Amino acid sequence: WATLVAWGAKKIETRHWATSHRGPLLIHAAKRQSKSELEELLEYPEFERVLDDRYRPQCDPRLTVDHILESMPFGAIVGKVEMVDCVKTEDLRETISREEYMFGNYCDGRFGWIFDRSVDYEPFPYKGEQGLFTIPDELIESCIKKPAECSVCENVFLNRPYEYFRKCDDCEAANVN
Repeated sequence: WATLVAWGAKKIETRHWATSHRGPLLIHAAKRQSKSELEELLEYPEFERVLDDRYRPQCDPRLTVDHILESMPFGAIVGKVEMVDCVKTEDLRETISREEYMFGNYCDGRFGWIFDRSVDYEPFPYKGEQGLFTIPDELIESCIKKPAECSVCENVFLNRPYEYFRKCDDCEAANVN
């Protein structure tokens, strides 16, 4: 669940292969959606609690799988982390929280990619690949929220990617020109 990594809720990604990469790493959410996997995970309070703040519908006291799948980004870059280590899962199991354990596959023979300093990006569509892959810097720069000045009130705000208006949310909501 790449989105959990971007939010900083998941600090370890488990994989069947090790990597020597250390440093910045963009987080890509796969295009695949697994309704059955999500239904199973929502049975655990740890998983539901993390999703709760972001995806609970205003009028519905219970998270629904369909609502989450409609709201979560898939097939997109969702954030960036600092890759700080890669450790055998056998060496991690006794040292991590129950919540972190619920978010990964800690079977023998796997590896935990340990992350720090997560940054949550406005998701931008990108076709992923197997393994680690390179994304052009200019694409990344064009998709990250950037400071902008409102053309009406001159307040500084973070402009959303792909949106070219130059009004802050307050002026936009008030329909001020």
